Amino acid sequence: MFIKALVCLLLLLHRRSSLASSSSGRYDGDDFIFNGFGGANLTLDGVASITSTGLLMVTDKSMETKGHAFHPSPLRIRDLSNGTVVSFSTTFAFGFISDYTDFSGNGMAFVISHTKDFSKALGGQFLGLFNQSSNAYNSSNYVLAIELDTILSPQFQDIDDNHVGIDINNLISNKSHTAGYYDDHTGSFERLSLGSGQAM
Repeated sequence: MFIKALVCLLLLLHRRSSLASSSSGRYDGDDFIFNGFGGANLTLDGVASITSTGLLMVTDKSMETKGHAFHPSPLRIRDLSNGTVVSFSTTFAFGFISDYTDFSGNGMAFVISHTKDFSKALGGQFLGLFNQSSNAYNSSNYVLAIELDTILSPQFQDIDDNHVGIDINNLISNKSHTAGYYDDHTGSFERLSLGSGQAM
């Protein structure tokens, strides 16, 4: 797998209102922003680390590794007064940096989960979230993942080797689409190559 996944510059989860930010990040209720990760209060595990320049590396050059970076305290996504799920948005920049020009590892996922304990999960195509036995759909998994996937894994019914998928409780995406964006001016779909090594 020999990949360095760099989640860099900005991670934003916004739920209700705007907020001010500092260079190391600020947490105010359920809103937080990181402009670089130097000094950020994150829970890291596996091979995840923060570089001296403030980049978050969730894997290293080792084969089949996994790393996680979690917000240190739970975020409420359900309004306890009426039971509705609140709206939220996230924005982040990332890059998959590989030692090989034609291979970029398996990708990464933005995850919402009831637990930070993924110690039994496998790296590689399991994205550090599941293993062979836990990947079967199980409503008790309580995992929502937005995967940025760079390997075609037929066992997970992947559509291609360059897609974004919405996964609920396993790695078979409920919805997926080839990675890209719609141009604001022309309305045309512009494909992005997730494994290009470029910041996105």
